[in-house]
Parts: sequence; structure tokens; C-alpha cells
Amino acid sequence: MTKPKMNELFVRKSDEITLKLVEKYKGKGYFDLGGKLVKISVKDLTHIFGIKSGPIKIHLQGNPRRPISDFLDRVFKKEKEMLVSRMKIFLRKVFTKHSSESAQDITRVLMLLVLATIFVPLSQPKLSWAYCPFVEDLNTSTTYAWSTFITEHLVK
Repeated sequence: MTKPKMNELFVRKSDEITLKLVEKYKGKGYFDLGGKLVKISVKDLTHIFGIKSGPIKIHLQGNPRRPISDFLDRVFKKEKEMLVSRMKIFLRKVFTKHSSESAQDITRVLMLLVLATIFVPLSQPKLSWAYCPFVEDLNTSTTYAWSTFITEHLVK
């Protein structure tokens, strides 16, 4: 298997661990782990991270506008971008409240924060508005194929 060339347009993180992981990637979903070529599957990702996934495929809009949402109004006010720093500020403030609404907002923000920092990180600490509909309704958020989406994104 030939080693793929790294396209610098897609390399957005450059810490030591990420660089080592990229060096181990051999293409087509295969990594060189201890001298063996191992393909990371959706099932592997589900088990490693304990992600609950459903059957509904996640399709993101190209360049979405900020959705109309009470949740977004509470957390991101009228901001034009969904910044990681705003998520962290919200979490600090809301942990002192004890309502079912704040507990649900904490869950939504944590889901977005994990997406923005671990699974789909960008060069800038923000996340697309396109992810909001997938976490808005917590009862249906587990029906989406998160493991498939994340695996495809990581391999890409």
C-alpha cells in the first residue's frame, strides 16, 4: 500500500499526538499499529469512544445560517458564530442552575463541544451551525449515525 501524500489544506491540528497519528495513517482507513495494518471501523470507533449511534445518516448543509432555536438563544445569544469559548463560558454559568432546561442545555453544549474539539476540529475554535439540529432534540439525537459520520470524517 502506498503512503498517501498529506494535503496541507486538510491538516488543521499540529500537536505531537495528532502528527504521530497522521504518520501512522496509510490510506483507505488503514493505520500501521505495531507493524500491522489495521482498519479502524465504525464498530471500533463506537466501542473506543462509547458513542451511541442510530441508523439515520447525518447530512450537513453546506454553509448554513444560524437556526432559530430557544437553545441557541440561551447559549449563543445573537452571536454570528458558534465559538468553543462561548460554550465553555455557558458551562461555567449554567452548572449552578438546577432546572431540567439547564441540564438539557448542558448535554447539548457538551455534545457540541466534543464535536468541535475532538471529532471534527477546525483550525479555528468554532463549529458550524449545521450540527445544531442533530443535538436540539435530545430524544432523537441518538437516532443519528454518529459513529459512521465521525469515522468517515476522521478517515477523510
